[in-house]
Formats: sequence, C-alpha cells, structure tokens
Amino acid sequence: MNDKRLQDKGIIITGGTAGLGEDAVYRCLQEGAHVLFTGRDASKAEKVLAKANSQRAHFVKQDVTVEADWQALVSQLDVLPKVDALLNNAGTFIPSPIENVSLADFQGLFTLNVNSIFLGIKHVLPIMRKQKRGVILNNTSLSALVGHENCIAYCSSKAAAYQLSNVAALEAAKDKVRVLSLAPGPVWTDMLANQYEGDDAALKQYFVDTQPFKELCLPQDVSDAIVFLLSDDARYITGTIVKVDCGRGAD
Repeated sequence: MNDKRLQDKGIIITGGTAGLGEDAVYRCLQEGAHVLFTGRDASKAEKVLAKANSQRAHFVKQDVTVEADWQALVSQLDVLPKVDALLNNAGTFIPSPIENVSLADFQGLFTLNVNSIFLGIKHVLPIMRKQKRGVILNNTSLSALVGHENCIAYCSSKAAAYQLSNVAALEAAKDKVRVLSLAPGPVWTDMLANQYEGDDAALKQYFVDTQPFKELCLPQDVSDAIVFLLSDDARYITGTIVKVDCGRGAD
C-alpha cells in the first residue's frame, strides 16, 4: 500500500525558490508528486533543484505578475503527468506606517499579491475544468482576516486575495475543482526576518511570545497543511480559509 499522499499528482508551485514555497516543493516531492515550481531567479532555482535531487522536479522562470509568463507556463505543463494542483504562493510583505506608503508601493503590493493569483486561476482553471478535478490553493495569509499595525498594503491585498479565492471556488465547484485559501500566521523565513531590523533571536522570541502556542512557526509546519489540502483527503474542502497560526488569529 502506498502511503504517500500526493503520489503521481502534478503540482504547480509559484514562488518556489525560497521560503514557504521552497519548503513546499521539497515536501510535495517527498509525498510522491511531480512538481513544477516557478520564480524569477534561475540561480536560486538551480540550488533548489540540486537539493531536491529528483527527476520529478522542474523549474520554469516566471514573473507571476505578467500574463504572458502565465501563458508560457501553461504551454510547458507537459513536464507534468497531469495538472492536479496549483499553489499560488508568490507574494511579498513590506511593513510601513500608512503615511510612509507611496501609491506606487501600495499598487505594487496588490500587483504581486492579488493580480498574480487572479492570473494563475484564470490560466490554470480551464485545464482543471476539462479534467473535472483539481485544487487551487492560494496563500492569502492570516492578514486576510486580521489587521496588523503598519501593514495596510499587505493586509488589504491579502483580504482581496481571500475574496478572489471565494468567488473562484463558487464558479469552479460545478466542475469539481476546489479553490481555497491558506492563512499562515508569522512563519520564520528569510522574507520575514529581512523586513525587520535588529537581532534575529529577539525577533524570534517576539513571535514566540505573541502566539498562544508559544512556539515559532516554521515552513515545514505550513507544508504539512499544504500537503493535506492538496491531497484527496481534503476532497470536500473548498471555498474556505484554513488558518495555520498557532491560534494567533483566534482573538
């Protein structure tokens, strides 16, 4: 009996060259999937491919905010046996007080955090509709549900992505395609650490102290949830948001 939860599934992961996306690449491969991951930095991708050391891992250079890149990606999906899942993971986070946020920065965050998810759904959903199966999992963050000081652009963009996911779930349901949102709380990655000045140890302790579990959330904790939500075990879960936040968003 095969106990790998994603055995022979074809999975697309955006933002797969670092952080949560990178860890998801490794974990999906461990669970038996064929993974096509994307990113803008080919040199980082080479390191991921070397570490993965799997013939089931594939990379396509992509700017997720550019529609032509999505069209190009779709034309290269023959490296996968089929298209079972899309993990829209690419995104960014820039903390800043409202008065210091330029309109260009605000719109830029929406372009990456929202437009990329829209484009991913637009170009991959038709494939899944024809198959009458598939799952699209969008990383919308706990910030889609909870406001955070100095994060107006990030929180509002993630809230928009969450509602985008809900609408897509309703439209895709008749073709047995699931669409849902993933809401991690603060996860210790380079992206998080690089946004704050000061000592990493003190920052880690802050995130431990402000979570009910009193534990630091790591990428592998989120990958556990990703594997479940992309697997057939979650076949009845759609049109919702799943928090992976150690209880941080419960208050």
